Amino acid sequence: MLESLSQDVRFGLRMLRKDLAFSVIAALTLALGIGANSTVFSWTNATLLNPIPGISDSGAVVAITRGRASSHAYPDLVDLGERSHSFTGVTGFALGPLSLTGKGKPEQIWGMLVTANYFDVLGVKPALGRGFLPADDNVENGAPVAVLGYRLWQNRFGGDRSVVGQTMQINTRPYKIVGVAPPAFQGSYTGLRAELWVPIMMAPQLMPGADRLVMRDDTWLQALGRLRPGVSRQQAQAELTTLFQEIARQYPDSHKGANQIMLYPLWRAPNGANAFFSKLLPILLGLAAVVLLLACANLANLLLVRSVSRQKELA
Repeated sequence: MLESLSQDVRFGLRMLRKDLAFSVIAALTLALGIGANSTVFSWTNATLLNPIPGISDSGAVVAITRGRASSHAYPDLVDLGERSHSFTGVTGFALGPLSLTGKGKPEQIWGMLVTANYFDVLGVKPALGRGFLPADDNVENGAPVAVLGYRLWQNRFGGDRSVVGQTMQINTRPYKIVGVAPPAFQGSYTGLRAELWVPIMMAPQLMPGADRLVMRDDTWLQALGRLRPGVSRQQAQAELTTLFQEIARQYPDSHKGANQIMLYPLWRAPNGANAFFSKLLPILLGLAAVVLLLACANLANLLLVRSVSRQKELA
């Protein structure tokens, strides 16, 4: 059997070498079809099938939006999280540029201001140290601590395992490093890699100006929630909408025209790259499939022409 297989392989190689032009054209045709499909599928996997790498049980995590707007005011988000029974936790986050100074050369990175339950809601276990504590959500400017991204830890601190407990400068202010995120986790804003996480209570220091922690008409936070076992997305959406309408009646001046909460699976989250790719990638997948079918059809035609030219040999 092995001898017959080796003979077939040698015969196939001789035929390929005999008609080199045909072999090259066939290989290029298949490479075009397979390459296009592989590229689009890798985009689909990264954006739609696995939109936030590194989190646990991503199917239970949903994006929470305020009507057509994707952002929330911090006091509203706190009220929704505390009053809701459909979630094990609701977290808010905001992405923005941060400057690292002090040790090493100055560097600007993308960082996140997050509620203290951020890593717990996403089910992310730090590779080193810890995440944030509930006490980090209590006092404005009272939690100058930070969790490093894995790549930042490797590049700026050389993977030093004693980094936990050290101090770093963020926007010229000292922050104590309490943990390092796992390698797969890049933040919860699809399409952009976050390198650093800081408690949301530090917003007045890192984002000077209006006190966003008390303003209900300043919608600046994206929100994610983890559903309790047995609770559907539709049930949770109905509950949050009812709660949000109560908040709107309580604070009518800052909630004009806002009366509904929408929940989306992560692959359809209306923030980050998914807002664009969730509509574009299915179209690209269809086009890639058409390209593969055309490549197969062209190759079949080439083989048909080649078989006609070998009629006498086969006869």
